[in-house]
Order: sequence, then C-alpha cells, then structure tokens
Amino acid sequence: MVLTTKIILKHLFLLLSAVIILEATTMAKSSVIIGFQQQPGETEQQLVRSLGGTIKYTYSLLPAIAAELSDESRQALLKHSSVRYI
Repeated sequence: MVLTTKIILKHLFLLLSAVIILEATTMAKSSVIIGFQQQPGETEQQLVRSLGGTIKYTYSLLPAIAAELSDESRQALLKHSSVRYI
C-alpha cells in the first residue's frame, strides 16, 4: 500500500511539474498586433505560426494580425521584410 501511494505521489508531482512548466512558457508570450506591408493571408499566418506565435485574429480592414508572441519570435518577425511593425 505504501509503495502504491509513493508511486501515485511521484506521478502527481511529475504531472504538476509539467503543468507549471507549460504555464511558464505560455506566460512568456505577449499579446501584440503585427502590421504587414499587405493584407495578411495564409503566407503571413504561417510565418507567425512558424515562429511559435498563436494567432488570435486576422483583421480584414487593416493589414494586421493579432497574436501572442514570445520576445524571441517578435525580434525574428521584425527582421522579416513583409512586417511593418509589432
């Protein structure tokens, strides 16, 4: 019985550790508006996703996408020629 309890506690600890790490990774992202040279389509959306971004909304009246990005992704996107601002 004691061995089973220890195993359950060990697995529970590992599961909670994974959740904490996942939350820390998610919290490192910031909500941003990414302005493009042209109306964003699948190519621009794929660019954001390829850098780990999560798209929240693609605007139809503005050439922009609302997304969540890490600081590293933001810096990489700023170097792309189709991005006007973040």
